[in-house]
Amino acid sequence: MIATETAYPGARETLAHTGSLKQVELELALASSDILSDGFEASVRAACASCGLTFLFNLPVFDDPAVQRVAAIAWQETTDASPEFAFVTLDRDGRAVAVSAQCTCLDHGAAVALAWYDLIGTAE
Repeated sequence: MIATETAYPGARETLAHTGSLKQVELELALASSDILSDGFEASVRAACASCGLTFLFNLPVFDDPAVQRVAAIAWQETTDASPEFAFVTLDRDGRAVAVSAQCTCLDHGAAVALAWYDLIGTAE
């Protein structure tokens, strides 16, 4: 079993201040997955399905030596609320994931996630 780790200093403190229960639920679901056996995308998709979250994308990361992939997850607490996002990163050795409310490993990650979220919402 691979447990989630925070890849960026201060991420756990930020999480504690945001109070995002969906993000904590996502972390717990990922902690119970086996990324080595199931693969990164399958693990993230399964965690999203179990938490009722929307999987947006899984992209390679080229400019961060510590991260090889990033997946974006979205949800809305209520139908009139703004969407919230979480970013799941896979470290370079493919053994650990980190969940963060911010995407520091991909240029304009939050803007890309919002565009995907809007596109998916339009398609439904």
